[in-house]
Amino acid sequence: MKKRFKLDVLGQYYAGTINEQHSGAFSITVHLKEKLNHQVLKQALNTLVERFPFLSGHLQSNFFEYVYEISNDPLPLIPIENSDHTNHQIMRVLYGKFHFVVVVSHLLCDGRTLAKISRLLLIRYFEILGIYAGEIDTLEKSRCPEELEDAYLRFTNSKIKKTNRDQLGSDATGLAYHPPTSKKSLVQTLTYPLSASLVKASAKAHEITVSGFLLALIFKSIAVERAAFKCEEPIIASIPIDCRSFFPSKTMRNFVSSQNITMPEVADFTTMIKQLQIAFSKIDEHSVYEEISSYQKMFHTLGFYHEN
Repeated sequence: MKKRFKLDVLGQYYAGTINEQHSGAFSITVHLKEKLNHQVLKQALNTLVERFPFLSGHLQSNFFEYVYEISNDPLPLIPIENSDHTNHQIMRVLYGKFHFVVVVSHLLCDGRTLAKISRLLLIRYFEILGIYAGEIDTLEKSRCPEELEDAYLRFTNSKIKKTNRDQLGSDATGLAYHPPTSKKSLVQTLTYPLSASLVKASAKAHEITVSGFLLALIFKSIAVERAAFKCEEPIIASIPIDCRSFFPSKTMRNFVSSQNITMPEVADFTTMIKQLQIAFSKIDEHSVYEEISSYQKMFHTLGFYHEN
């Protein structure tokens, strides 16, 4: 396994934009019914890093590009109350009395990777406690070179394809609705607990995916705000896409893209959902290929990115 390699195109972007306000980190929280044994969690974390050693590493600058170096240092297991302490590792785990939080950086990992390592960490935690999930544990499998491949490079090493697809909202991002607030306003995150079973049932009743159902709810909420400000610009959402759905890869590194979806200007919720389904159906292999190819082309043009 390589100890040092260049970041992929998405990692290069995040490396150049990370600051105190924008960490590029995202997380999954796991809640337990019983008190967490943090010593067992530490054992599980050590096993995880043995299987995926690239999870322990840090960023280095190499002239105009950024390089990732595997450090083999133990990953930190940090109490929640100390979570503000600076740590340069690509991944860390925070813990409380009845939960733990897996935090990774977009420098190297995407949401699919985060979900996978969080699941494996939880499985191993229970296994150490003598509780078995009855599943094949990936941690017992041998390392696979493809887990560290730059999938963006692999699937875009050919001429950019051109299609005549209708890109909903992709040409209108400059005209999109933005709340008319002061540039000095603080960004606030609102949280609201949702019942997973009720959301799934409602999505099924509307014959749409959970993601599509939640997007429709978000659109309707923003539309109410837009009306309050008496604005008329289109409401556009940038939807993350897991490229593995179209270009199969075992990579544990970044391999995601995005597609713009414009909110249908209809009052009826059911009608909106049907129109969103049409928009989602336009997301295919060609549209995703064009998007990730544009990333590669931009970095190649700038001369900041080339094959390892």
